[in-house]
Order: sequence, then C-alpha cells, then structure tokens
Amino acid sequence: MDCYRHAGCHLSSYQFCFWCICILASYTWEIIIQPSNNKPHLVLVPGLMCNAQFWAEQIKVLSEGYQITCPNLANFDRFDQMANYILQQHQHNFHLIGHSMGARVALEIMRLAPHKVLSLALFDTGVRGVAEGEQQKRQVLLDLATNQGMFAVAKVWIPPMLHPDGRFNDDLMRRIEAMVLEYSPKQFHNQVSALLNRPPAYDLLGTIQCPTLVGCGRQDQWSTVAQHQAICQHMQNPEFCIIEDCGHMVAMEQPEVFTAILQNWLNLHSQ
Repeated sequence: MDCYRHAGCHLSSYQFCFWCICILASYTWEIIIQPSNNKPHLVLVPGLMCNAQFWAEQIKVLSEGYQITCPNLANFDRFDQMANYILQQHQHNFHLIGHSMGARVALEIMRLAPHKVLSLALFDTGVRGVAEGEQQKRQVLLDLATNQGMFAVAKVWIPPMLHPDGRFNDDLMRRIEAMVLEYSPKQFHNQVSALLNRPPAYDLLGTIQCPTLVGCGRQDQWSTVAQHQAICQHMQNPEFCIIEDCGHMVAMEQPEVFTAILQNWLNLHSQ
C-alpha cells in the first residue's frame, strides 16, 4: 500500500467564493463560523491543553469555504462525552480533522457515528491504550498543576512538543503558553483523566470507510513517524503526509504548509 504524500508535494491551492460571518463563543475556546447553508461543515478538534487558537491560521483560510466548528472539550473527562458533544452540535454530515488527543476524539466519533463523517484526518496521534508508566508520568504534570499552577506546567510541557528550532521561537512559545494558561488545573485533570481511561483503537481502524488522511511532524517525539506508519497499516488505503521541520504542534509550527495540506485534502473530498 503506497499511502505516502509528503508535505510540499502535489499540493494545489483553490479559490473559495463565499463570505462568512465569524461568531466567537469565548473567543479562544470555541469558534463557530456561521456562513450560508450551502457550505460544507468542518469540525476541527484540538488536542490536550489546546483550543481554537491552535487552528487559528487554518481557520482564517478555510472559513471562506466551510462552516467551521472548533469545540471546547475542556469540561469533559471521557472521550465518549467529547464525541457525543460534537455529534449533538451537528445535524449535518461533516469533514472531521483531529490533532493529538483531538484525533482520539475523532476516532471515538467514528466508533459512534461513522455515517456522519465525510472525510477524516488524524494528525500527531496514537491508537494504543495506556502505556506502562504513562499514568505516573502524567501524574507528575497533574501534581505540578495543583501545586504550582498551569504556568509551571507550560514551562515543562511545551518545549519537548516542538521542533528544536521552535523552542527558540519566542512568539510561538508565547502563543502555545497562552493556550495552556486558559486551562484550569481541574480542566487539565479532566483531559488527562480521559487519556488515562482511553480504549485502544486498533480494532476500529480497519472499519473506517470514509477517505482518511494520517500525518505528523517529522520531528514529533511524542507521536513518531513510525507510529503513524503503523496506524496506516491497519487502515484501508489512507493517505499519509509528513510535515518536514516540525514537531508535534503542526498547525502552529508550520502553518502555511499544514494549511495547504488541509486545503488540498478537503478540496479532493468536498466535491
């Protein structure tokens, strides 16, 4: 199975012909783009300690052609709750893109209501259950949040998420830190609880029928290229992209390349 398509290759841009009105519900938390009814629906699901600001550059471009929802999942502590919240918001079928923990939520949507999803894209994620020692490692961050606050969590959590060059990008570091600081320790605990109670998803991968894209940053240390290649091997003819010079936070580290990938993908599957 040849499922490889590298970032920057075979990507075409296209023009949108609609205008939209942006309605911001708790600006950085949840964004809903309310355009005309003839636009396809697009759901962008952020990952751990992220929100709509993670997708800010993509929303600027894609909102011209899609009705976009970026849900606030901070107050749920199970993936099925998160998935049902998203499904309750959407009577129409939709394109679905998830990043990291958000991709696991996207897979839960595929488990609950696969008929609702027109196309699926999963970035920088995994499908395994809880790894040995994972609970203890996550507990260290939970204790840090409780005892020292989310600023201390941000200082420890962010740098390993990025390409080495990104760690010296002050603007990028500040924007990611701002997202983390919008979480309370309780909301952080909610999401960690969801992660620590997640089911494995390998059995689900082979059942997915809609067009699927899998991708990650070349230098993602948390969700490696090999991990995503293994995911592809369990799926039916997915496409696979690698974003070069990029760590885990693909939408923010390489926004232009990543947006082009999403544009091209959605254009292929929105006809």
